[in-house]
Amino acid sequence: MGIFTLSPRYEKANNAVAEKYDVPCEMGGVLGWMDYPTKVLQVLEPTAENWQGKRVLDLGCGCTDYMLQEHYLESQHDGYAKNLTETYEHIWVEMKRLFEPWMSRLLHELEVDVMGVDLADNSGEEFVSVQLDVLEKPSLVQSVGEGFSVVIMNNFFPLRETRDKAIASGGMAPSVAKRIHSEELYVQFSDWLRAELASVLAESGVLFADQRLWRKTNGALQRESLRTEAE
Repeated sequence: MGIFTLSPRYEKANNAVAEKYDVPCEMGGVLGWMDYPTKVLQVLEPTAENWQGKRVLDLGCGCTDYMLQEHYLESQHDGYAKNLTETYEHIWVEMKRLFEPWMSRLLHELEVDVMGVDLADNSGEEFVSVQLDVLEKPSLVQSVGEGFSVVIMNNFFPLRETRDKAIASGGMAPSVAKRIHSEELYVQFSDWLRAELASVLAESGVLFADQRLWRKTNGALQRESLRTEAE
C-alpha cells in the first residue's frame, strides 16, 4: 500500500467488496490487488474527508462484459486475447477481472452516492449506473445530471497537451485511440470533454483523471498539483 494506511472504515469496505465479489484473500482485497483505487483514496481523502453528502461520478467505470473486454484487448494487438486465453487461461481470467467496476463498487460499499458510467450495461450492479458512449459527445448534464463533488476518470481519455502525449501516458483506451485517430479529433474531443466535465461538477468540485487533479474554479477546470507529485 506504500505510504497510504487504510482507515478502519476503508479496510472494512475493502474486505466487504473482496468477499462479495470473490477477490482471493491473498491479494489483499481490491486495494491490495490494484494500485488505482488506492491512489484515488490517497489523493481524494484530504479533498473529501467526509464522503457523506458527496456525489461522485465514475466515468468509464468498467464492466463485467467480458466479450467487450476481449474486444478491448484485441484492439491493442490482433489475436492477443485469443492467444492469451489459449496459452495462459489462468492469467486471462485474472486480467478480465481487472476491468470490472471496482472503484464504483468500493465507493458504494462506503455508502457514497456514486454513479458509474460505461459503454457496457452495468444495470446488474448495486451502484447507480448509466450506459453511455461518451465518444458520441452526448450532453453529460442531460445524461447524468450535475452538481457532482468528484469526477473520477481512469484509463479512458487522458487530458494532455497533445494526442501523442495522451497515448504515451498509457491511459488512453486503445479503442478510444482508434476512434480519436488524429490530433485534430483529439483537440476537438478534449475541449468538448473538459467543458462537459466542468458542467457536471459543482463549483470547487474535483476531477481526478489518470493521476492528475483538477478543481472547478469560476466555472472552469484548473489543474492542481497532487501531494505525491514531484512536478
